[in-house]
Amino acid sequence: MAKILVIIISLYFISFGCTYLIAAEQKFQRVDHFSRSPQIIDFIYDEPIEGVRISGRYTLNEWEYDTPRQTYWGKYRGSAEVTFTRLSDMRSITEIFDDVSFLNTYHCLNKEPIYGCLLEYPLSLEPIDYEWDVNSSSFLPDVGLNIIDYDYDDKNEIIVIMPFEYGGGPEFLIYELIDTKEDFQIGYELLDRIPANVEFDYNNKTMKYSYSNGAYDTYYYSYKANSSKGYKLVSEKHFPSDYIYDAESELWRPKY
Repeated sequence: MAKILVIIISLYFISFGCTYLIAAEQKFQRVDHFSRSPQIIDFIYDEPIEGVRISGRYTLNEWEYDTPRQTYWGKYRGSAEVTFTRLSDMRSITEIFDDVSFLNTYHCLNKEPIYGCLLEYPLSLEPIDYEWDVNSSSFLPDVGLNIIDYDYDDKNEIIVIMPFEYGGGPEFLIYELIDTKEDFQIGYELLDRIPANVEFDYNNKTMKYSYSNGAYDTYYYSYKANSSKGYKLVSEKHFPSDYIYDAESELWRPKY
């Protein structure tokens, strides 16, 4: 009987757009897909990442198009105000990341989130692997962020996912995390911005990806990691100017 009552109360508040709901000592929050106004979701990571506790507030962007609000392959888009707390000394820093995704439809407690998405409060997150990671890198986040030394320089970086950028797909923003005995902060400059087509070769410590402006205008980038300086550009090629067509094989090959 108690379970039935909780379900009835939950459905009642969903239909009338309540943001927070307390039922059976559990709190909920909700995204209304028929509201164009910015909407706020509070989140926290279940476990610390590299000795850092992460929590914050995610604001879905104002929706300028026809309702209902759409997602990008399940990913919502908005701005995240994230607080990083180093557990060794409880020192904290807060940073705002724009046009990122800290929420996916698989977080919704209602199975078919057509009218809205019902969520636990606060939303519990973990660094889930990016769904279409061709390398199974285990560090590109499918939602939110991750902290890892991705470029072999013995210093951790923060990797944040943007849901809808290059080619209509995700991109990953990479920031330096300055984590020393004297200092704890995020580097002011963006270290890198890589598309979802990135490929890593862990044995050779290389990374490569491409950006295309069309069928006949593509740039290919190759990087190699130096143990002290991270990834450095070693090759940049442009298609078709740096390629020649081999009629016999019907393939384009690099000129050099």
